[in-house]
Amino acid sequence: MQLPKDLLTTILNAIQGRPIGSVHIQIIHSHFARGDMTPEERKSSEVRVKKFLCGLGANTEMREVVRRVESKANGLPLRDWPEEIIAEFVDGIDPLIDHAKLFDDAPVFAISTRSTAGERYPKQEARPYGCSTWCLQFTWAGTAEATIRERHINLKAGDVVLIPPRIPFYFDRARDSRNWYHYSIYFRPRPHAVHWLDWGNPQGGLLLGHLPESEQERLEQIFQELIRLRDSNSPVRRELEFNLLEQLLLRCRAAIDLPRNSVDERIVLAKAYIAEHYADDLKIADVASATGLSRSRLSVLFHQQVGATIFEWRDQQRVARATQLLRDTNLSIKEVAAQVGYSDALYFSRVFHRYSGVTPTSIRND
Repeated sequence: MQLPKDLLTTILNAIQGRPIGSVHIQIIHSHFARGDMTPEERKSSEVRVKKFLCGLGANTEMREVVRRVESKANGLPLRDWPEEIIAEFVDGIDPLIDHAKLFDDAPVFAISTRSTAGERYPKQEARPYGCSTWCLQFTWAGTAEATIRERHINLKAGDVVLIPPRIPFYFDRARDSRNWYHYSIYFRPRPHAVHWLDWGNPQGGLLLGHLPESEQERLEQIFQELIRLRDSNSPVRRELEFNLLEQLLLRCRAAIDLPRNSVDERIVLAKAYIAEHYADDLKIADVASATGLSRSRLSVLFHQQVGATIFEWRDQQRVARATQLLRDTNLSIKEVAAQVGYSDALYFSRVFHRYSGVTPTSIRND
């Protein structure tokens, strides 16, 4: 499962600030876009892809990644780079790319896909380096084969798969199935919803469950509502999308037979420590000391069980508290930022938008 080199070359050229043409847009679009777009949707999607590519050159962190890997490539063009350099390039830029913006600027994006015998399966379900967002896959009809972090599974109607960020995955119609109809949703949960994503101890990043028929129909209805909302101009569109997303998460969690006491007690201790010290200058060594784990073991175990890094989860708690302060107090945005641990109000605003999908100002004016 590797990204095509023409795709990587296009991204590399965009980061280097080289001109972006229609050919480059098509290369990106053909890899990421779903296959059932209407002409209007395709045109709109291509505009977003162009905007995405044109914005890469302004990212100083990506340019630093390029500088580092090119120094190791000894002047070779990307098509001749060794695999370890390509892997370093992708691993370096992937955390800096907002994958959801290839589809939409929303923190919630749902799609439906039909894969039938004789048709090429849309490429957007191949994520060899994972996503920056969570992904939930719901098989509505037919059967499929999936590879998630090198683990192979078979999916049937009613199966749901929840995949944390950064977990490689690939989905395809089963070879002996004439069709596979499914829904996908890429999302960043609001802070208060993060704990709903604990479906038990994930095995290599895979959280799998099966829904009863009564819930399958309701889930399809929710997905259809989410897809219709993509074209809505409603001022409360984002709130409606989050509401529907959280219905999905809660219904899946309630319907699936989850193992009890699935979270390691040391991770419970870690979350309690972070929640108490979320506004401090948090150090992994301090969290590790509170749990009795080494720093490296804590980092791995925390990500496996929570689906986020320690600092990502800390930031989610900060954003949740900041939301309360913005709504319930008259503190300025700068003062709120300082209370939850950010000395730079501009950086606080970026973090707030990343996890909530809205700006602090919009919360204050709501």
